[in-house]
Amino acid sequence: RDRKDKQDSRMNIALALDVRPNVEVEIAVSGNAVRARGEGTLNLQIDPRSNVFEMYGDYTITEGTVLFSLRNLISRRFTVEDGSTIQWTGAPLSALLDISAVYRLKTSLAPLLAGTTTSTVGSHRSVPVECVIHLGDRLANPDVTFDVRVPSADTETQTVVANALSSPETVNTQFFYLLVFNSFMSETNT
Repeated sequence: RDRKDKQDSRMNIALALDVRPNVEVEIAVSGNAVRARGEGTLNLQIDPRSNVFEMYGDYTITEGTVLFSLRNLISRRFTVEDGSTIQWTGAPLSALLDISAVYRLKTSLAPLLAGTTTSTVGSHRSVPVECVIHLGDRLANPDVTFDVRVPSADTETQTVVANALSSPETVNTQFFYLLVFNSFMSETNT
């Protein structure tokens, strides 16, 4: 065929996807696998000839997991919190993440509170503790932050724990220590 026919055969694809919770989505974020089910409406614009692949729309996660791995030391499966979202605004890797996931365990608060002046009643018994990983910012270069929560503690204990975890460095140290040893690290640990 002549050159004019080739120019007329440009392919331009526009897709509107209504994603339902029965579809599992898997993406890699900073080397960690995120598997999720959720819902949303996504619009895709594909023009191979112009090298265009764009996505638009919001995806709300209703259930899922984050397989968090730290080299060969630890690998833990976190449960994605309902309501976490991924928002596409053009380039697929520029998606905005707002994903929180929790790893639950039971441990004593005694090592964490050992250096405090407050003695909390029952600090030696095991209580529910949540290690939280938050994936934010852009998919291509996510902001990964950590948190540690003691959800069933009374107000006094919550305050003492918040004071013991007052800096991001302390939170990060306790987060990783909990994942590796299933325990808080006391000030006397090296």
